[in-house]
Amino acid sequence: MSLAELLCTERIAESLAELECQPSAREMLLEGLPHAFGGERHPYQVEYAKLLRKCLEGERDLRLEMQQKHTTAAGEIKTQLEGSQTDLASGEEKVQAALAGVEETAAALSIKQVASKEEEKEYLVAKADKETALLQREKLEREKAEVDSVANGSLQMLLNGSWEDKDACDDFVSAVFEYLKSMNCEAPLLASLPKALAQKPADRRLFDEVVFKEVVRIIGAKVTIVTSAIEKDEEEFKDVNATHLGAWAIWDVACDDERASVTSHEQAREILQVTKSDKSALEATIAEQSSLFEKAALEQALAESKAQEIERALMELERLNNDETQAENPVNGEISESSPKRRKIEAVETVLPIVPAQGGS
Repeated sequence: MSLAELLCTERIAESLAELECQPSAREMLLEGLPHAFGGERHPYQVEYAKLLRKCLEGERDLRLEMQQKHTTAAGEIKTQLEGSQTDLASGEEKVQAALAGVEETAAALSIKQVASKEEEKEYLVAKADKETALLQREKLEREKAEVDSVANGSLQMLLNGSWEDKDACDDFVSAVFEYLKSMNCEAPLLASLPKALAQKPADRRLFDEVVFKEVVRIIGAKVTIVTSAIEKDEEEFKDVNATHLGAWAIWDVACDDERASVTSHEQAREILQVTKSDKSALEATIAEQSSLFEKAALEQALAESKAQEIERALMELERLNNDETQAENPVNGEISESSPKRRKIEAVETVLPIVPAQGGS
């Protein structure tokens, strides 16, 4: 076998080594390949060459079919990948929009929280004012009850002289004395009170009457003052209470607004998480599709390369077959050297005369 034939068979062997369409025939073809060409070919060698061509053509067709399959798959995956990339761009826009929503609701929540705190302060001030007003009201009511108790109770009993015994009289006098003492009345009046107030109406002297009149005047004035203070306080308390109720209502509305802002902010954060999750899922899908596309493109390229390699092997096989045919049947009209028998026949034909054919009617 010549060097050229050896190189051809080596190329064919490389293709046979990866034969897939008929793996059972691969070893047989590989073993027979070194003996299939060179010199005069046996009929079995001719059949071998036919079988080899058939297997290589089958392998080439298989590789072309695989190439087409992977090309189609790569195209489908590319279409899906482009769609996913478009979705990812949209997903990124959604994430940015969600981020803007979170920032917007966070800013709104901050404003509502500040407003709620301010309204709470106003409410607490109004509440404190109401509590102070209630304490003042209670104080005035106690003063009114106390002065009424003295004016309508102890002092009235002393004025009427309707006590039952000396102990009762002393109790009434003591009550009036202690009350006037708490009012910081003048010392001479306080000193004259016990004796003057203890006199029955019939036993009272002019001085006693003067003392009684002064006591009635002072206590009456106190009743008037306390009554007027209560009436004035009642009007003020209405205003304070109205301010308290208004501050409470405004604060309550501010709290509702803050709670609504909290809810909106939480919803915005949830939307952001969903959009981020969707984006991450798309990124994972794109990564997977990119990997599949690369794999399909690689498989397509490999199948194409194998098909081309087998096509070259077929060309080598065709070259070997042509070389064998030319060896058996020389081209360019060349005639091989005549055998001795042939030379004798040619010599006889040269000597013998040409006899015309006999024809008859």
